[in-house]
Amino acid sequence: GRRSRIIKVLHHHRPDITLTGSFPLADPDWLSAADFVRKLPQALQVTDLVLTTLCKSRQYLQIDRLLKHWKGIGLFVVNPNFYHPFLQLSEAAEVHLEKLRAVRNALPYVEDRAIYDLAARLIRPKSNLQEECFMLTELYARMGRQYFDHINRSAVERIIIEGGIADGWVTMQLLGSFPKSTVYGFDPDSELFQKSYHRQFLQESGRFHYSPLGLWEKRDRRPFAVGKACSSYIAGEAVAAAQGNIDTISIDEFVTCNNMLKVDFIKLDIEGSELSALRGAKHTISKHRPQLAVCLYHRLEHYYEIPSLLFECAPDYIFRIGHYSPFHVFSETVMYAIPRELYNFHQF
Repeated sequence: GRRSRIIKVLHHHRPDITLTGSFPLADPDWLSAADFVRKLPQALQVTDLVLTTLCKSRQYLQIDRLLKHWKGIGLFVVNPNFYHPFLQLSEAAEVHLEKLRAVRNALPYVEDRAIYDLAARLIRPKSNLQEECFMLTELYARMGRQYFDHINRSAVERIIIEGGIADGWVTMQLLGSFPKSTVYGFDPDSELFQKSYHRQFLQESGRFHYSPLGLWEKRDRRPFAVGKACSSYIAGEAVAAAQGNIDTISIDEFVTCNNMLKVDFIKLDIEGSELSALRGAKHTISKHRPQLAVCLYHRLEHYYEIPSLLFECAPDYIFRIGHYSPFHVFSETVMYAIPRELYNFHQF
């Protein structure tokens, strides 16, 4: 991923440069950042551009400080953790930007708009990321607890629907944080759950029910791609990536078929299927008014499509944004939706 992104971004900024043959990259296993910084002054004698993929702010700033003493040398950063796969090199960036800004302006709290401000600055390539590094550090400084921020915990007393239980680590936290509740967990990667260290405790708790179904907008059979731990996903259009098929169900159908009287909380971290799952939960959201924690970061479009859907189907809700990665801009971003009658800014 880094190699191809470097080539794309370099060509975007410097179309006059032609890359031929192989494009070797320094392997961090044998060339540490500290070693690179130590050797940099000697290398700069024959250098007019430093190209780096360093992902840690302090390493980037080290090099940036060194280069200030060398006139005429540029620092070109292709940071895969900042840019992620969402980097836009065409006119499509303007379409995404317009929609991101619309959601940003609709968010009620200034501090929640910051992640959208940062995303807007980084959706297109930049060669100086110093200010963005500082902005991300500020976001990290106020980072709370993923999936639990802003939630009115006293109001979660009955049913929790958890999309994406993976190995059950977050499920354990849900049971501990909401001692009166029962968790209905969904994850089609049943092999991962069966090997989980937490499985026996969860199954013996009496407050957890596991379903090897995928959450989707309707009952269906969908192509499924099995990835490394916690990254398997419904393949959607990328059918070529699929290694099998799984059965899916909508939250609305599951709630109706099981005669659930009150759903208090829905958490969705399902590797890109969040929007489809929400489309299949509109009736539950309208009738039960659950609190929601929904991941936005698996697709660039979800940063505006998911908020737009929630603005429409949950009009009397308070919306908040949480960001939980100190290194990645487009990663671990969660949207919270809390019924207005349950939300108290000063309480949380």
